[in-house]
Formats: sequence, C-alpha cells, structure tokens
Amino acid sequence: MAIKITGKIGDLAVDLSIEATDDLKVLIAELSRGVQEDNTFSEQTRETGDRSVKLDVGCDNKGSKSVSFFEKSLDFIKQQGTATNYQLIDFLADNGAEDVEIKRTMMRLKHSHLIQLETIAGPGQSSYLKFHWHG
Repeated sequence: MAIKITGKIGDLAVDLSIEATDDLKVLIAELSRGVQEDNTFSEQTRETGDRSVKLDVGCDNKGSKSVSFFEKSLDFIKQQGTATNYQLIDFLADNGAEDVEIKRTMMRLKHSHLIQLETIAGPGQSSYLKFHWHG
C-alpha cells in the first residue's frame, strides 16, 4: 500500500509518496477505528442531551478500558465545568489509568467537539491547559 501526498507549501510544490510498512498499516487501521468511534460518539451525544455521556462501541478490552476513561473524563469535566490538565491526570490516575491510557485520553479530550481548550501561561510560569465543557 502506498500513500501519495501532493500539494504546495507556500510556493514550493510537494509530491511525496509513502510506502506503508506493517506498522503504518496497523496505525491506519487504528485511526480508522478511532474515526468510527468518534462518529458514533458524536451521534450519541446529540441524543443524550444533559444525561451522562455514554459510548456503546464494541472493541477489545484494551479499547473498552480507554473508552471508559474517556467517558469518565468527559463526565468529570461536565460536572466541574472546567478542569486543568493536572486535575485530569490526577483523576485518571486515581481511577486506575496507566500512563499510556492517560496520554491517549488527554489527546482524545483535546480533540473532542465537547471540549473547549484554553492554554494558560503567565509570565515566568509554565503553561497548562484548561478543559472547558462545551457540550
């Protein structure tokens, strides 16, 4: 399988071909599954209104666990109205999420249409993220 990318960056023409390795094929399959999950999630959240956010996506135990952390995080943000990335990391760790699951959940939250993301940075301070419920 090969992926061809063409276009322009400024005035520079881009013509790139990528040959898919087994790792890339696995990544493409995971991304495709993630898009299907997100589409299911989008349709269901419109129906649920103010009720707790639930996903009904059939996948393996590892995927179900990640979906569960994502759901729990959405419910947490919805209840709080807003949460920092540090609060979410603590919340996920307290619920038994491992580092990989925390990173995956945080990334899904950053790209969720239900969340408005704000970066807070003060002079002389490191920046942090605030997740606002936007559902």
